[in-house]
Amino acid sequence: MMAKIFIAYRRGASTYYVNALQQELEKRFGKRSIVRDVTENIPLGTDYRKYLQSAVANSDVLLAVIGRKWEEEIRRRSEDESDLLRIEIEEALGRKIPVVPVLVGGAELPRKKNLPASISELVFREAAQIRSGKDLDPDLKNLADRLAATLGEEQSAPHKRTESLVLRISVRPKSAAIGIKFGWTVTVRNDGAASLRDVTVHRGRKLLEAPFELDPGRSRRFKFETRYPKPGKKTNSVSATGLLPDGSIVRTGTKTSAEVR
Repeated sequence: MMAKIFIAYRRGASTYYVNALQQELEKRFGKRSIVRDVTENIPLGTDYRKYLQSAVANSDVLLAVIGRKWEEEIRRRSEDESDLLRIEIEEALGRKIPVVPVLVGGAELPRKKNLPASISELVFREAAQIRSGKDLDPDLKNLADRLAATLGEEQSAPHKRTESLVLRISVRPKSAAIGIKFGWTVTVRNDGAASLRDVTVHRGRKLLEAPFELDPGRSRRFKFETRYPKPGKKTNSVSATGLLPDGSIVRTGTKTSAEVR
């Protein structure tokens, strides 16, 4: 299954390294595996925070690119709820998605005391570095090799997320006039060999059901209804996560749209 690698970075001085990193990762994992600058494709009127959170939730690993002024900027914007970079890292850490600090241009890991509590655990994650000049290509290859090994180990394990957890979402009617009630159905199924505990299903950030257990071969179905006051394409993104007996996390996500006339 194709890996999803999310690149989280502060535009500016780090862009040079991010471009080089993206090129190297695309050669190794394919263009469709790299998730970057997702805010450029957000539909008008959509809550960009939820859009970002959904994109991160469906990723296998997040690379947090850290330049020399990264810590200073994070500290300066610590009270800014619209800081996209912090939203991305918070979501990955909160969902237990692997987060890799990538130190570029001679940067060092930030100090925990200077970070918001929501992302302070970042300082304890194993980091990689990308230097300039003659070290650039070897550092990029080394990072890609280590990342491939990490993702390869996860994908070969029996608890790879969508091999154990299957999520489907459907809507009826598929299209209708403004004000008509749309009925959404979400089905989550355990297709693995082990029981899952603490299974949660989210619509965006909203929890659809309290955590529950799901034995192999069993499924749970949830329904919710919506009415829309304006026309257009309406999309619902749903994600599911669960824990295997050894504490490993499995996750998956999907989305379906309806047309309001």
